[in-house]
Amino acid sequence: MCLVFCLSCKYQSNSKVFQVETKEFTQSETTLSVEEFNDVFQEFLDRYVVVLKQDTYDTRVDYKKIAKDIADKNDEYLGLRAQIESYFGSSAYDSLSDDGKVAFLINAYNFFVINLIADKYPIKSILDIPGGAFDQEIFNFKGGKAESLNQLEKEILKDVLVKKGKGKTDARLHFALICGAMGCPILSDQVYQEEILEKQLETITQQAFELPRIIEVKTKNYVLVELFSPGWYRKDFLNHSSPGLDKVEDIYDFIAHYLPSGLQINRSYNISIPDDYNWDLNEVK
Repeated sequence: MCLVFCLSCKYQSNSKVFQVETKEFTQSETTLSVEEFNDVFQEFLDRYVVVLKQDTYDTRVDYKKIAKDIADKNDEYLGLRAQIESYFGSSAYDSLSDDGKVAFLINAYNFFVINLIADKYPIKSILDIPGGAFDQEIFNFKGGKAESLNQLEKEILKDVLVKKGKGKTDARLHFALICGAMGCPILSDQVYQEEILEKQLETITQQAFELPRIIEVKTKNYVLVELFSPGWYRKDFLNHSSPGLDKVEDIYDFIAHYLPSGLQINRSYNISIPDDYNWDLNEVK
């Protein structure tokens, strides 16, 4: 990756003035094939993503370990990071299929969330990052254009999904992307890949629905994570289409498809969405 220069701008919040870094990039070159990138990114995930020992599948990120590797200028970490960043900043994206592009973008989003936090660690929450973590144009995307996490998710990735879905999107995306918080769905410890993307999206969504932070079934009530709220991604869930669920008329349809085995949807139940998203870091304690 070739970094041209960094500019500084000021960000003011609660009477404090922070320096926020804005980056400009040139197009990077990569020697990695898709298969080689998958191996490299899997090595990164194996090194820093920890699968919890419990009945349901869940993970945490070892930010402390990444931050130490950054401080120590660990050769293995620096090598992985350089290869991954160069791949994301190259023109490799342009030759991919729609599924390949979706996998590329999910991997990119999750990688840059992890490293953004690690670069600022120790912090208690991604929301503590000055300037707004999701709006800073911080990473090099295919050909030297600096993009933000919000641009990647809400513009680039959504455009691919809408094109792929012929006007509809794929709300399972919201269970594949992580925001670096305890309230997030699960960060998969496996690299997303074109050939098995459909299975991976279906599996990660099913696994999310096993977790109380995503859905709790209480007396005559489904308690859902804020992802389903109108202020978040309700429209995406109502405009969802995927091979296993090609028509969604209401949120109950989506819930019914992913409720854990043995549970049946009850449409007489209310749906409540508390405003209590847990933004604490999804870190190894």
